[in-house]
Amino acid sequence: MAVVAFYSLIPQIFFAATPDTPYSPCAENEASDCRDMPCDARLSGLMGILLDHLSERSANPRAGEQSDFFRQWDASYRSLAPLCENENLSSYEALARLRYRVETDLVQLRERYLPILEHLPPRPIMRTADAAHQN
Repeated sequence: MAVVAFYSLIPQIFFAATPDTPYSPCAENEASDCRDMPCDARLSGLMGILLDHLSERSANPRAGEQSDFFRQWDASYRSLAPLCENENLSSYEALARLRYRVETDLVQLRERYLPILEHLPPRPIMRTADAAHQN
């Protein structure tokens, strides 16, 4: 039991999320204090950040290392454990499954397409509004 407690403390000590981390749902909340946000609202914010990352990386598989993104996202996610264990454990666990599937998909995307993309010129990145005006 002591080993399990020690193991769970390491990430909290070294990778604890703070309200000003870029992957904190509190960072996008206009209120200066988001401690009153319910678990579902915070999970929704983290899910949005995760899916935005998936979208950006899918559009640009040449983008480099992404371990920093997942390290910071994971810290924000773990910081919600005390709140979500009481409020909505199933959603909290489902978001963890989604996170690992996103990471796996991005690794596979890079492994599958990058060797081909290396032989092609880079594609200019278009914003959605620019693409709509070209049609």
